[in-house]
Amino acid sequence: MTKSIWSPCVLLLLLAFVPSTASAKDDKKRADLPPLPENVVARVVGRDLTFDGLCKTAAQQKLHELMNPGSTVATVLRQVMEERIVEQEASRLGVRVTEQDVTNHLRTIDKQVRERSGGNTTIRDVMRQKGVSMNEMRNSIGHQLRQVAIAKHPTNLGDTLPKNDRERLSQLKVVLDKIVTRTTKQYYVPTAFQKEPNAMDAGATGWIAAVQVHPSVPKNVITRAQFGRELVIRLSGSEVRAILDRECKTGLMASAGVSLKDEEFDAEVAYARKIWDIERKLSTQEAFSTVTYDNFIEAKHGLTPEEMKTKRYYRGHFGLLRRFRATVTEEQIRKEWEAGKETTWGPFILVTDVQIEFKQDNERFARKSVRHKKQAVKLAREVGRQLAAGMQLDQIVRGINSKKDPTFIARKRRLRPTDADFLLYKRAFVMKDGDLSSPIETISHMHVLKRERFYDAPTYDAVRPLVKEWIARREARKWIEEQVLDPQYVRVRWPLPQRGGLNPTK
Repeated sequence: MTKSIWSPCVLLLLLAFVPSTASAKDDKKRADLPPLPENVVARVVGRDLTFDGLCKTAAQQKLHELMNPGSTVATVLRQVMEERIVEQEASRLGVRVTEQDVTNHLRTIDKQVRERSGGNTTIRDVMRQKGVSMNEMRNSIGHQLRQVAIAKHPTNLGDTLPKNDRERLSQLKVVLDKIVTRTTKQYYVPTAFQKEPNAMDAGATGWIAAVQVHPSVPKNVITRAQFGRELVIRLSGSEVRAILDRECKTGLMASAGVSLKDEEFDAEVAYARKIWDIERKLSTQEAFSTVTYDNFIEAKHGLTPEEMKTKRYYRGHFGLLRRFRATVTEEQIRKEWEAGKETTWGPFILVTDVQIEFKQDNERFARKSVRHKKQAVKLAREVGRQLAAGMQLDQIVRGINSKKDPTFIARKRRLRPTDADFLLYKRAFVMKDGDLSSPIETISHMHVLKRERFYDAPTYDAVRPLVKEWIARREARKWIEEQVLDPQYVRVRWPLPQRGGLNPTK
């Protein structure tokens, strides 16, 4: 069987993550090369990316995520602003926390960890397990000590700050919330907290946000460079590595001379829209049939095509696709289509699929929220009984989806005889339009199908542009993989010493 249809941004996802499985030959090449200079985090086709350059790149790549209040990027900004507020308020009140204060508190924590573990664990062991560097730990302790000192100030709680840990933490939060609420906060880029950004002061550039706890003190500004550094230090290792990998791929594409000019980029987006009109009609997801290319891309990447044009990565991505598309021959297109004309490019059956996830009785690692097989069978039979009693399927579907249970859903989808859906397709194929199936068991789901309609395979001419694009995407992915894994083109320092070098996946 064959793979399912790629979405128009599958290549974006593939370029954003290439497994670091270098061959022994590549390892030998890497061992023979001199080490990277101390402040260089990557070398791409002879060009060095410094740590400061990575921080700048992090801000550029992630700034648009500030529009999502639940994103990790927005969380980092909130944390940094809170710390700046606490620092500013401490300074205004004359409260001072020294490095020795931090060291003393760190020793106290270490003593407590050792006592609780019977001497088997130290604070450094805990930090290593959590992937926290010493700088991060000291900064966190300093922040906590300033909060305590502010709360103890006579203008706040003074000597009435509780001794009990839980009560004290509660009161510290009350004091902090009070300070944060009265602080003037300004944003100089669009964010979820303030859609329309403030104008920067005269002569200022590259500001992200600013805080001012009192009119008597100057505002404390967070610049793009500072915010980028905080992102690199605070985001998870996987997120930072993704930023670094994307910058390396951007450098590779730039070195290949594929980055597009504005008018070229616009032409490629216009072409991608035409391809999407074909692709969405063949996608296994029925919901895609009414989704425009622009809406799909914005939902997937948080960027409009016009915003993508401002990013070097996407200029390179679309340029790389264009280059490989130009090399695809008619013979390749015909061969690809012949291989998939009965499956990937073939006929499909539109069904309404009620899916009920379950776990086997002997399954050790399934999610606790997933039901056992017997319960799934019971639910599937209940759906059958409701239909037999005259209840409309649309009504049953609305009832199922209103529960918002991701393990029990109903949706329209398109079935093809591919590996993933072969069993369901086989059952639906012998049904007639409007027929309902009995419960169908797959590895982890029970299904109840209603066959809606059978669709004939599109003609070769109808899918030819998409088949050609499929080949171009595959060749572009192959090129990126080969270049990234070859140390002659790309070398990366990982983990980053500036992050403390501890447990880089955390």
